[in-house]
Amino acid sequence: MAKWSRSFYSIPIVLLGCSENFGNPAPPYEAPSAGPLLPGARLSQGIFGWPDSPFTENDFAVLALYRNVGDVAIDFELEDVDGQSHRLSTLLAEKPVLLAMGSHACTVYQDAVVKLNELANEAFDGQRTYADLVHFVHVYVVEAHPKAPDPAPHFGGVSEDIYSVVPQARTYGKRKENALLLLPALNDKQLLLLDDLRPHDFDNPIWSSYGSGAASAWFIRQDGTIVAAHDWIDMKTLKKAARLSLLAAQS
Repeated sequence: MAKWSRSFYSIPIVLLGCSENFGNPAPPYEAPSAGPLLPGARLSQGIFGWPDSPFTENDFAVLALYRNVGDVAIDFELEDVDGQSHRLSTLLAEKPVLLAMGSHACTVYQDAVVKLNELANEAFDGQRTYADLVHFVHVYVVEAHPKAPDPAPHFGGVSEDIYSVVPQARTYGKRKENALLLLPALNDKQLLLLDDLRPHDFDNPIWSSYGSGAASAWFIRQDGTIVAAHDWIDMKTLKKAARLSLLAAQS
């Protein structure tokens, strides 16, 4: 059985029933001061010890969700590929957020991007599309199937697919380069942010706090409550959650 070296650092909430810390203590990722919609919780960092410790066949990332249905979303502020900052609570003040997480080197996520583009353009009613009523936000995280010889984070060995054309990013600059390859696949209704990966900053806070999947998604109501959580994006149920949430908000 693979060793799980998950390292959560000092979060004042309970995730998946676990409140203890793993590994050596480190300062928590300090999210921006909580807005009126998102009280309290702070982000984690450095899950599985990566990038300080490499993924191996005996020490790899277990697929898991850390924020689930009924949880309150944790506030965060990340930059897009142009360096502009975007804050979750600010986006939620305008409209709900469909939060997707993935990377270029993942066929499942690439397929989901196409379907999310379609959903963003789909009519919700006679006058408005889903993108008119929902923020579509993507967070670029670790490469699921990086180019050999880099190990895949969820296997610990080389595991390539048709999108395995980029190495695993170990710096923020390289992550931005990889994200720029994905950007053309997203239509102009989608926002692409970069999970942090900078020295003297914080390591993978969204991947560490929301879920360690390769193609995950959450639908977050404007009050910050998560009403859909997918370790693998399922467009049918994700769309249903979005529609029901929008209809409830209008009633």
